[in-house]
Amino acid sequence: MPPKQGGSTGMGKHAQVRNKSANPNQITAEQLLREAVDRQAAEAVAPRQRIADEDELMMYKVRKRKEYEDIIRRQRQNIGSWVKYAQWEASQQEYRRSRSIFERALHVEYQNVSLWLKYLEMEMKNKFVNHARNLFDRVVQLLPRVDQFWYKYAYMEELLANYAGARTIYERWMEWEPEDNPWLQYVKFEERCGELDKARKVLERYVSCRPTQQAFLRLCKFEEKHNNAAAGRNGVMKQAELRLEAQDVFPSRRPPVFRDRASAAESDHAIRESQGFEKAVELLGNELDEKFYIKFALFEQRQREMERAQAIFKLALDILPKGASDELYRAYVSFEKQHGDRDAIEEAGPNSGRCLGDVFLVVRSCFSGFYLLFPFFGGEGTFFF
Repeated sequence: MPPKQGGSTGMGKHAQVRNKSANPNQITAEQLLREAVDRQAAEAVAPRQRIADEDELMMYKVRKRKEYEDIIRRQRQNIGSWVKYAQWEASQQEYRRSRSIFERALHVEYQNVSLWLKYLEMEMKNKFVNHARNLFDRVVQLLPRVDQFWYKYAYMEELLANYAGARTIYERWMEWEPEDNPWLQYVKFEERCGELDKARKVLERYVSCRPTQQAFLRLCKFEEKHNNAAAGRNGVMKQAELRLEAQDVFPSRRPPVFRDRASAAESDHAIRESQGFEKAVELLGNELDEKFYIKFALFEQRQREMERAQAIFKLALDILPKGASDELYRAYVSFEKQHGDRDAIEEAGPNSGRCLGDVFLVVRSCFSGFYLLFPFFGGEGTFFF
């Protein structure tokens, strides 16, 4: 369609601009924003109400309840609206109404963790201890895998000095076989109560439930912390023995180094210690790494049991693959330089090419009694003093 005649620009895609020159009166974006703010009307602020008598208070409560009921009727799934409604009722000291609103909200979504926490917070904040206990009992049955409720339940009982009740809560929790942290919190609780024997039993159950390398090290660290070196050795691990008996592990499968030690002139308690570590090694098998053996050997060195530490080093070097024991081999060489004799030091040197890269050979000087250290590279050695 041709454009309109007579100076009209027309409409649509065929419209024409009559004057393309700039407007003499220019305006910037800043001016537009400034004018918009200046011409904006002042926001209306509701006047502060002062309630003079009981009738006005009742009217205020009825009006607020109607507003909240309308909101939750329109947005039933909005848990925040339910929580605000219940908290407002609690602020008016209408605790029965507040509980009723929380219960109605739980019918909408009982798996909402924050809703339960707000409900519990309201009860504990207003010192309704028995109501809070009933709530905790309900929630740990409905949501037993949420650790936060167990923590708060046990902590509340401990604050009330109800240690027997807190211990019962921990026992109920441990029946669900949780992760590592709940077990450790149970142990710390028993330590705070001064019940070391009970704490040790909890750790043994923890090792039995979760037989990992870290669990064994924690049990050993606990025994050493409380100056129980003997229990620390076979604490690497008492529960391992029970599990091995169930698996029918025969003595012939045990490492020969421990059979030799057990056959020596040692006390009965030392024999049980060596068997405990031996069975722990058999139980974990390939799950153990060099850090475990290094820590156990260092523990034996702190107890001045050098023969045991040497046996642990040798066993670990035989079990672990060559590529995963470089740090262990260096620790073994350092141990032999400090505590070994000439034969042991020479045996610790090459060790069948276990170290990659630099292999350090240690030789005792027959004249001066010093150790000479030199690196060995592909058969060509360089001595330096």
